[in-house]
Amino acid sequence: MVEGRSRGGVSTVEESPGRGKVPLPGRLSRGWCRAEPLRSEQFRAGPFRAGPFRARVRSMIATLQCTVIDCPDPAALAAFYGRILGWRVDDSDPEWANLTAEDGRRLAFQLAPDHQPPRWPDPAYPQQLHLDFDVDTIEDAERAQQELIELGATFLHDSGGVRSGFRVFNDPAGHPFCICYGQS
Repeated sequence: MVEGRSRGGVSTVEESPGRGKVPLPGRLSRGWCRAEPLRSEQFRAGPFRAGPFRARVRSMIATLQCTVIDCPDPAALAAFYGRILGWRVDDSDPEWANLTAEDGRRLAFQLAPDHQPPRWPDPAYPQQLHLDFDVDTIEDAERAQQELIELGATFLHDSGGVRSGFRVFNDPAGHPFCICYGQS
């Protein structure tokens, strides 16, 4: 185990013989932190885990540019999600549409003429990925549900939670997504 101190909001630890420097998540950047460097078999084994006193993180290889969703009509699906998030839509290319937040986060929609939508929860047609959106309360989720249906979403499932839970919908192209409430 090695220890290190925060530098400029990003924690790094001092070099350990044979292990190199181990970066720590920014939220651990105040004061001293401990890190357990990964062995090569741990690095291949799965997700990284961070806790208040340890981090299993490797140096970054790349940054996420955007998440791309296949669909039969990129402009229409970008407009649908643009209404949900209030982000700017650029649908100037008929085969690709971008949805961009003020801070630069981005979703993109790519033309897939033979797109076969998932059939949640049927494992024969898996969802592959889904988006979760947060609202504060169950009342907010109820209002969101009405608006989403008006936009073209299809309601699929309510988890039934009273204080926290989620509701599952399909977007107009058939991708499942959730409105989560009471979880933040």
